[in-house]
Amino acid sequence: MPEPRPTIEIVLGDYVLRLDDTIVETLHRAAAGERFHVSHVAVEAKEKRGMLHVRIGFDVSGTIVGGTRIAVPPERQDEVLALFAEARRRRDEIAAGG
Repeated sequence: MPEPRPTIEIVLGDYVLRLDDTIVETLHRAAAGERFHVSHVAVEAKEKRGMLHVRIGFDVSGTIVGGTRIAVPPERQDEVLALFAEARRRRDEIAAGG
């Protein structure tokens, strides 16, 4: 069994965005949260007036279904994009049989 990968956690106001091994989690302070396996998560990011608006949900035939929307301020955008780049890398590693 492979070694667990490091956890990445970013606190964004009322939300915590986490990559825990192969699970992407969005956790809200009101105890609401969602979990997505890296093989099934879909992310859409659009910039509007300096804020990065991120939608995290399930990929169903190329469409994002359900999910969470988080506004990311400019000073945190690189961290968030790096988290999702790492999630993609882990997904690709799994798809390659690793």
